[in-house]
Order: sequence, then structure tokens, then C-alpha cells
Amino acid sequence: MMYVDYIFLNEGRFGHHTKTMVLSRSTPLEDYPMCEIVTFKNLSNNKEPKPEILLRPVASYRDPFRKGDNTMALCELEDESEKAVECNMRRPCKEILESVEDRELWFGLEQEYFLEDNRGDLAGWLANLRHLKFKDFYGGVGLTPTAAIEREIAEVHSRACFYAGIKFAGLNREDAPGQWEYQIGPCVGLAAADQLVLSRVLLDRVAEMYGFSVNYHPRPVNHCLPTSGLHINFSTKDMRSDGGIKYINEAMDRIASVDQTQLMECYDIRYGQENKERLTGDYYTPDASNFRAAVADKFASLRVPLLVAKKGCGRFEERRPASNCDIYTALAAFTKAALFGENYICPR
Repeated sequence: MMYVDYIFLNEGRFGHHTKTMVLSRSTPLEDYPMCEIVTFKNLSNNKEPKPEILLRPVASYRDPFRKGDNTMALCELEDESEKAVECNMRRPCKEILESVEDRELWFGLEQEYFLEDNRGDLAGWLANLRHLKFKDFYGGVGLTPTAAIEREIAEVHSRACFYAGIKFAGLNREDAPGQWEYQIGPCVGLAAADQLVLSRVLLDRVAEMYGFSVNYHPRPVNHCLPTSGLHINFSTKDMRSDGGIKYINEAMDRIASVDQTQLMECYDIRYGQENKERLTGDYYTPDASNFRAAVADKFASLRVPLLVAKKGCGRFEERRPASNCDIYTALAAFTKAALFGENYICPR
């Protein structure tokens, strides 16, 4: 007997859901059965029929909570004819990334977030806002009454990711009370997006064990200067080779050539509206209205790290996506812009 947690995103393209199946024996991913759920639409209206959506398992990971042979399966959503539903953004992202597999795309993702306590307050926020400066928090130790439990959540999350098979690359306290970041990658192609989705689910699960929840909003407090993003670090085989800075510059030029408003709509589950609150050009954020690419500049839209510029090859960073972005839409749009100089039309 084995447990399989089927993991899927809702029609808002962000909310994480699970449905547990119990299989009679240890089973490989290709033999996991499809199962059905009620569609998310019109759930408040009990009189209307609710068509079912099918869950198709597409990637399997070790379950860090149940352990043993038990697994967690990332699922795509399909309709009754087994076609991808409109909110299934993984399918078009997969098609785009597979079309350029020969370029060996590597993605490294930096996920920022806030922790909230069981009252809905940001962890450590009210108790420390008056006498501590934001610069004290980055990488800080102690500082708030909830510091120990925040750190334990971050550490337990990292170990859960390791056990699951996620390429977890690091973590750190960020610039505000209750704010943290972790890094995933580098991963090849679609695996980066899949692993980020699972890592978010694991973070939600770990936080709930401690009576906390995770706030992914890019600006959870209106007057709060530190905000949360999802930074995309990117390279191709050519960019990582000697003289790769040429290809980095060409990719950044292609991104500069596309409609930035359309691109920004793909970096935010609210089509750019929430991210506008974050991208003010203050406190290490780019200005949404002023596209810039630069070396070693965290206020730039696209940043080339200093060591990459000195070495002449490596990666560059897209700093604008919101912390709660649909990662499949974000990577599809970024790849189209960086490699083809084309906009990806964000589904609505």
C-alpha cells in the first residue's frame, strides 16, 4: 500500500491543493491512475451543475512527511476529453521549453515570502517595526520574538525539499520581520517550474505544522518598503561558454524589444496590477515604468552579476516577476522574450 498526494493548482493559477489517493501497491508514475475533482467554477452556487476536472499525474517526488514508498504527484488539469483546461499553464510552457531543449536552458529561481502567525499578522512585525531598521534584518539572527520558529520553519522546509528530490540551493532571512527567501536550481527547463510549485506546497505544509501560514503577496503591507519577488536566473549553453556575455547581451536586447506591459502581465497572477505596488524603484526593486539592464545593479530590470561580467560568461537575472506569479506563465513569457524577442499572450 502507498499514499500518493495529488498536487494541483486552482483556476487562479496559484492556490495549492492536494488530494490523497491510496494505491494497493508500490506503483511507478506512469501507472498512477487519473482521478477527478469538481471544477472550481461556481462553487458558491449549489444549483448549477459542476463539471468535473481530471487530474493527470505528470511528475512524482518522494513524500517527506509520510516517507517510505509514499509519494507526491504534481498534476495537470484536463477536461472530460482529456485536453488541457484553460487554466493549465504547464502544458503551453512545456511546449515552449521543449522546442528549445537543444539550447540547454538552466533556470535558478529565488522565492521570497512572508510568514504570518495564527492571528493573520506578519511574524514579528508589530513587535519590531518601531526600533529596528530594515537593514538589520537581511541575514540577521535573533531580532524578533518569533525568530527561532521562523528559522525552524525555513530549515525544516529545506530538509523536506531535499528529501523530495528538489534541487534546493539555499535560504536566508530577508529584509523585513517575518520575511525569508529560498533558492531552487539550477534546473533544466520545465523541471525548474515543477520543483518551484512543489517547494511552495511543502512550505505551506511545513508552516501549517507550526500554526503559521505563508503570504506570497508581492507587497503584503502597504507601507512596508521590503517587498517579495520571484527572481529568474537564466542561462543557455552558449551563455555559459567562453565569450557567453555576447549571448547574454543579445538576450537582454531581445527582452528590451518586446512590449513590456504585456510581459509584466505574465509576471503577476493579477496581470500586473499587484506587482505595480512592488515595482516602485525603491528598496532594491526595479521601476515598472523604466526598463533597464545593468551590471551589478539590483534596481535594474535585468541584472548581470558582477562576477559574470568579469568572467565574460554565465547567467543574468530577471528581477521583476512577483513572488506569487504563476511560474509556468512567467517562464513561458520570459523564454519567448529572451530567445525570440516575442511577447507571450498571457491567458485570462
